This record gives sequence, C-alpha cells and structure tokens, in this order.
Amino acid sequence: MADEKYTSKIKQALAENQVIIGLNKVLMSIKLGGLSDVYYCSNCPKEAVDELNYYKKLSSSLNIESIPLSNSEFGTMCKKQFFISVVGIKK
Repeated sequence: MADEKYTSKIKQALAENQVIIGLNKVLMSIKLGGLSDVYYCSNCPKEAVDELNYYKKLSSSLNIESIPLSNSEFGTMCKKQFFISVVGIKK
C-alpha cells in the first residue's frame, strides 16, 4: 500500500476537484504554473519521468514524487475505471 501521506493528499484533492489526470494535461499545467504537486506511478514510462524531472529542475516550487503503486492500482485509488500514470494537484 502507498504511503498514507500520498494517498490522503490525493484523495483530499480528488474530493475538492483539484486533480489533473494524464501526462499531457499535467505537463500543460506545469508550463502554466498551476500545479503544486505531481505524483506518478511506479511503472510510469521512463520518457514521461524524464520529462517531469526536467520541469522539476526548472521550477523551485514544484514537488514531483513517485508513488509505489502500479498504474492500475493508481487508477483504482483515484476511483477511475482506467489506468492512471500521472496526477497533478492544483495550487
């Protein structure tokens, strides 16, 4: 099971409708400066992780972390019927 710190923060953001799901939407929001945290699953593609880490280097306020869940478990945790690799939480 994922660390309780991550799951509670993501579930709270889901309840407040403050979550952006999907790599392309998350990257767009990072470029616009609208995210505070980004979480990605353990089996997220390497190219996606490299791109997220690139933007982490450019931003001092952006927090990007891996969650020890697969993309199917991450989707289930977010109560979606599809796989989720990347989630962003709005500021």
